[in-house]
Amino acid sequence: MKHLWPIVLPLKEDELLSSWLIRTSLENGSDPMTWTWYFWGKWRAWVADFDRHCDDEKLQRISFGPFNLELLQNATLSPTIQQLTTRKLHPNTNWLWVIPQGSRNRDRSVGMRFCPECLKDGTPYFRKSWRLAWNHSCPKHKLLLINQCPKCGLPISPHKASQDQTDICICPRCQFDLRKANTIQASGEALSAQEILSHAINKVDSLPWSTKTPAELFETVHLILGLFQYASRRTDTIKKFREELGIPICMDTRLSGHGIEQLSPESTSSLFISLNSLMKLEIDELIELFIETGVTQNTFFRKRPLTNNTLKLISRQLTTNEHNSSSPRINTARIIKPRSKSDVLKMWKDLQRYL
Repeated sequence: MKHLWPIVLPLKEDELLSSWLIRTSLENGSDPMTWTWYFWGKWRAWVADFDRHCDDEKLQRISFGPFNLELLQNATLSPTIQQLTTRKLHPNTNWLWVIPQGSRNRDRSVGMRFCPECLKDGTPYFRKSWRLAWNHSCPKHKLLLINQCPKCGLPISPHKASQDQTDICICPRCQFDLRKANTIQASGEALSAQEILSHAINKVDSLPWSTKTPAELFETVHLILGLFQYASRRTDTIKKFREELGIPICMDTRLSGHGIEQLSPESTSSLFISLNSLMKLEIDELIELFIETGVTQNTFFRKRPLTNNTLKLISRQLTTNEHNSSSPRINTARIIKPRSKSDVLKMWKDLQRYL
């Protein structure tokens, strides 16, 4: 069998394609950028986020022996995400449940999540599950994941490793060893909800709310998490719903209009505590809770499409308007005031996630 490079490293369990290429390049005396340039030419691999999707033509160039096309495809996120949505995945758009990298050249505005204890276990590498937004905690060590260097705040960037520093656990900016990061114990309730979602993949029976497929469950959960975020910043509406589930007010206010993919592990974990309580309900009980706490079609769906039967069932039971149609609404002009410098800088930082 002909090898494409001298030292061949196996793909670890749940390892990202990028993690394997980073480790392979360093072990063979190169660096990640030079390595991808050699095999993929001028294609800007570390900007394109090839962990989400990498076309077959490029994968064929690094395929040999045991590293067949199917194995390399499964090291990307697209086979998993395709099971969780009825939408067609486009390489150039954001995907539900995938944490974006926000790359600008080789710099990232969002870091890779990691568990310090996992990095200590044998050969360190980065997991596919750490790029999936519902994974806020490590199920093995029961710890919250971390998404930036605890010392300097740099987004985790293992692709910046080089022959001067070949350890992917060392921050390229401040040289802090990520394995030594302080950890926070995970919430048992939040971890329970996370585990339900993780086990639902490739499973078609005993899913919460009598959903029929993983895609139906994940699409429903995504809308419910959006409702949680809406409730956290709208104290004047569905107040009863927020108080019933104990949803914190104004959590991550500057990101409250974004999806779960933009939240920190800590904020995601807080939402999953509330999600866990809803996952214990039958679908009829869930709908009854929505009705009793003032959730309407407008607040729940917010003009989003009904993509599965569970959402259609919920929609049919909820009222269509959160305001009493017999009561005239007073239209008051909203005064738009200039933002503070700190708010503008925060908004710019959020925008960089999409650049």
